[in-house]
Amino acid sequence: MVTIEPSGMVKFEIYLPHANRVEIRGDFTFWHAAPIVMDREPDGRWIARVPIGPGDHEFRYFVDGWRWITDFAAHGVNRNDHGSWNSGLNIPFCGGTTRLAA
Repeated sequence: MVTIEPSGMVKFEIYLPHANRVEIRGDFTFWHAAPIVMDREPDGRWIARVPIGPGDHEFRYFVDGWRWITDFAAHGVNRNDHGSWNSGLNIPFCGGTTRLAA
């Protein structure tokens, strides 16, 4: 699940209680160059809050170094060049600033 918080941060959240490591990889991380490591909560949820600039973006979760997971609760999905699905993310542009909308 992805939400845009009132602060403008983008909150990523996924429930994977048996995972050891979860990363966010997308066009805003240059896919493999700068993955975002998520924080594990005691109840098995993984959470990350990230500043992301306005525009349309794509991402996926990368789990335990081998498994890709698409977030179908994001802002849509798009077919990728590998025959699977990337999650969509739309960050609105707010009237001449780069602040993210809630």
